[in-house]
Amino acid sequence: MSGVIIEGISASGKSIIFEKLTNRDWYREKQSKIQLSEYLTERIVENIEPTVDKRVELLEGYVDILEKVYFNFYNSRFKNTRSERVKPFFILERFHMTHSVEGGSFDAFKDIDNRLNNMNFKLILLMMDENVVKERLIDTFPRRPATWKNYCLSFGGIDGAVEKYVNMQRTLLNFSKETSLSKLIIDTTKMEWDRYIEEIESFIL
Repeated sequence: MSGVIIEGISASGKSIIFEKLTNRDWYREKQSKIQLSEYLTERIVENIEPTVDKRVELLEGYVDILEKVYFNFYNSRFKNTRSERVKPFFILERFHMTHSVEGGSFDAFKDIDNRLNNMNFKLILLMMDENVVKERLIDTFPRRPATWKNYCLSFGGIDGAVEKYVNMQRTLLNFSKETSLSKLIIDTTKMEWDRYIEEIESFIL
C-alpha cells in the first residue's frame, strides 16, 4: 500500500477525512510522505476552464513525482523492509476521478489510473444521499469565503447548484466503475466521521 485518493463532490466530507487521516498516529509517524490537497490537484485550474489535455498534463506532472519517490524506494535495499514507518505514503484529495467528471470522459485518464494502480494506490469515494446535498451545501456557506457561495448560486440559485452536484455525484459513481484501483465507497450522509476513518484504515492498512 502506497497511497490513497479521496474523491467526492463538494460538501461530501473530503477535507474532513483528509485532515483526520493526516492526524492519525500511524500517518504522523511515517518518515516519508506526500500529501496534496484539492487546492493543487483541482482548484488550481478550476477558474481557467482547462481542456482535457491540460487536466491530464497537470496530473501527469504529479504522478511523475510520485513514481520517482515510489520506484526509488522499492528498487532500493529497503524494498522488503517490515517497518511501515519508512515506507513512503501518499494522500491525494481529488484527482483523476474529479477531472474525468469535469472533462466529461474517463478515457483520457486511463493511463494515469493505471500508473496509480501500479503504485498500489486505493480510491476512497465519498457519497451522500441526494436528499441532503442541499443542506450540506448551505452549511458550507458560513464556513467558506463569500466567493464560494456566489459560485454555487451562479448555477441558478441553490436548487441549480444542487442539480449540478447531484449530477456530478452520479457521474462520479458511474466513472468509478472504470477505475483499475481498489475502491471503497462510503456513504457520509450521517456524518459519522470517526467511523468512516476506521473503515478507511481497515481498507488501506
